[in-house]
Amino acid sequence: ANGLLKVPVALHEPGRIGLQIMTPWTIMIAWRRLNQGVMIKYGNSQLVALGTVIRLITLVSVLFFGISYTDWSGAKVGAVAVAISVTMEAIFAHFMVQNILHKTLPQTSDGKPITLKSFTHFYLPLAITPLMTLLIHPAGAAGMSRMPDTLASLASWPVVYGLIFITRGFGFAFNEVVVSMAGKPSGKIQLQRFARILALVTMTMMAMVALTPLGEIWFSRVSGLSPELTHLSSVTVMFAILMPGYQVYQSWYGGMLVHHHKTRGISEAVLVYVSMALFGLWLGTKLATFPGIYWTINVFVISGICQTFFLRYRYKRIKLIHG
Repeated sequence: ANGLLKVPVALHEPGRIGLQIMTPWTIMIAWRRLNQGVMIKYGNSQLVALGTVIRLITLVSVLFFGISYTDWSGAKVGAVAVAISVTMEAIFAHFMVQNILHKTLPQTSDGKPITLKSFTHFYLPLAITPLMTLLIHPAGAAGMSRMPDTLASLASWPVVYGLIFITRGFGFAFNEVVVSMAGKPSGKIQLQRFARILALVTMTMMAMVALTPLGEIWFSRVSGLSPELTHLSSVTVMFAILMPGYQVYQSWYGGMLVHHHKTRGISEAVLVYVSMALFGLWLGTKLATFPGIYWTINVFVISGICQTFFLRYRYKRIKLIHG
C-alpha cells in the first residue's frame, strides 16, 4: 500500500482489516449473480428485488448494531456489514432458485451444444471485464495519493463513490434485463424506450443531490462527514451527474452484444476505459493543482463516456449484420 499506492500510513491497518473481513464477498457475489441470472431468465425478477431488500435490511441492521454497541472502527463495521448482507442475499437467492431448477428449467435445449471452446470464447471477455474495471479503483486511490489534498480526497472518495454507485445501480441491473428480454417480441423497442427514461431519471436523481441542499444533508447528516469533507464531496458529485445516464447505455449496448454472442466488444470497451483512466490519473499526478478527488472523478467520467461510445460503435456494427 505504501510502495505502489502511496496510501498514508494511518490508513494501512484499517484497510488491511477491512480486506480480510471482506474475503467471503467475492464468492458470495458470484453465487448470487449466477442464481439471479436464472431468476431473471425465467421471469422471477421480483425475487431479485426481494433479495436486494434483504441485503439492505441486513446492511442497515449490522451498521446500526456496530455503531451503537461496539467500539469498532468505521472501516471494520462497514466491512462486516457488507460481507454479512451480501452473504444473506446469496443464501436467499440459493434457496429461491431451487424451485426454478426443479420445476421450470427445461431438461433439454434445441440450441447448439455448448463446447469448452465456445464457452471460453463467450465467457472469457465477460470475466476479464469486471476484473479490469475493479482494478481501476485502486489505481484511482493511487492517483489521489499523489495529488493535492490526499487525506481529504481519500476520506471523501468512498462516500462519494457509494452515492454514485446507488444511482448507477439501476443501470447495472438493466444489463441483465436486456440480456433476458432482448429476444422477445418487441423487446428491443421497449428496452430502448425504457433505457431513455431510466437514464433521464437517474441523472435527475444525481443532479438533485448535486445541485440542491440534499447533497449537504446526505454527506453531513447521513454520512457524518466534517464540514470540510462535506464541501469537498458536494462539489465532486457535481462532476458525476452524467455517470448514471451513461451506465444505462453501457448496459444496453453491452447486453445487446451478449445477446448476439459478441462479447469481445465488451472487454475491448473496458480496455478503452482503463487505458484512458490510467493515462488521465498519471497526468493528474503531474499536473493537478486542485484536490485529487476532483481530477479523479472527471477522469472516470470522461473515460466512461468514451467506453459508452465504443460499445455503441461495436453494437452498431453488429446491428448492420443482424438487423
